[in-house]
Amino acid sequence: MGFGVYKGIGAVGKAIAPKNNERPPMDAVVCETCTIINLEEVQVVEKVSMALVNKVEAFNSALMNGFMGGINFAGSFAGGAYDFANTYLEMRSGNLIDSDKYFHSKANYKASLRGEGGEYVAEKISNMREIFDQRWPKYDSKGASMADQKANLYGRSRGAYIRKIGANPSYSEAIPKYRKSYFPSQY
Repeated sequence: MGFGVYKGIGAVGKAIAPKNNERPPMDAVVCETCTIINLEEVQVVEKVSMALVNKVEAFNSALMNGFMGGINFAGSFAGGAYDFANTYLEMRSGNLIDSDKYFHSKANYKASLRGEGGEYVAEKISNMREIFDQRWPKYDSKGASMADQKANLYGRSRGAYIRKIGANPSYSEAIPKYRKSYFPSQY
């Protein structure tokens, strides 16, 4: 077998010895080993090779995007869970009157700012919290739970919006709905 090269793409053809000193057709490439490769065949091989290269590159890109997307999701998920714990501790230490809805919205806002993973964990933690609050030991009413969920959704939607536009406002600017004027500036 001989090896022919055309425009940087390798192609293998059958070794054919010229008979009676006949010349190969004008659209052929002759290698050192007398392999005759039809240029049309080379062009087909070139097109198939390039299509395969493009498919492999697209697959690798999708694989890396999926992998990196998974890492980003996991990171924002963990960060969102941290934001909930941190905001809960903030609420407990601040001991502010009528601050429950504000801290609900703030935890959801902070988690949603981190990305899709943070938004996802914010929704799940909020839902589980309200399910448990309706049971022992709190026995919250369905109305109180729905009001908390409204604050949760407000915080998540504000966080997703701020993330989308790329702004960086303070909490008082970003989630003003439930913030009372007498809250200290650190909240």
